[in-house]
Amino acid sequence: GTLSIADLMTDLAAKPVSLRDFLLEKVDALQLSTNEMANLQSLDQDIQVHAGMAEAAIYVFKEIKKKHLLDKAFVEYPDYALVVTGHSLGAGTAVILAFILRLEYGSLKCVAFGPPGGLLNVTASQLSTDFVTSVVVGDDLVPRLSVNGYLKLLSKMRYTLMACQLPKHKVLATGLCNCLSPLTWRQRLRQDPAVSLAIEDEPLDYGTTEHLNCGNWQEMFPPGKIIHIYKT
Repeated sequence: GTLSIADLMTDLAAKPVSLRDFLLEKVDALQLSTNEMANLQSLDQDIQVHAGMAEAAIYVFKEIKKKHLLDKAFVEYPDYALVVTGHSLGAGTAVILAFILRLEYGSLKCVAFGPPGGLLNVTASQLSTDFVTSVVVGDDLVPRLSVNGYLKLLSKMRYTLMACQLPKHKVLATGLCNCLSPLTWRQRLRQDPAVSLAIEDEPLDYGTTEHLNCGNWQEMFPPGKIIHIYKT
């Protein structure tokens, strides 16, 4: 997970990059086998991944190569299957590492617990359903996070605040007082006709995102098949 400032910076480096091009830029340091290199050359260039977590995955991959960890593991446990796993930031890193390791180990599987929502583009996300299973518990925020999700939330907040007829200090005070009972807070807001109207009639592209310098940011998605665990 995210346990340090360095981890946080990895999370924030959310720009999508082509995994194939990213690996080819660093190929001299990766110690790829002939088979891995051939598979990398044929990798779909449209597979786009979270740049910060791709860096983390490449670091782990280089450590695995440097210390011959998988070679040693398969000598000791030749009949075992290879599974990569992680949680939160580690889950995102594990998914991208799985893409890389599959250049050599085609039967590899990945189990990602609470992976970031803005991890893979649509091509990569669809491909990952063949070997990634994501586990999401309840209302976990991380699998719902993405740059596009943030921009949509920002747009909705602006639109609703501008439409709301309640004084803004009252909105803020009521929100703070009801932070421990969000259902009550939602009910009170919905009693304002302007808010109800905004919810029903809000354009998703309201406002501008130019100040965020995101340009035409590609929409990113969580990986693999998703198992959602929640209380009934």
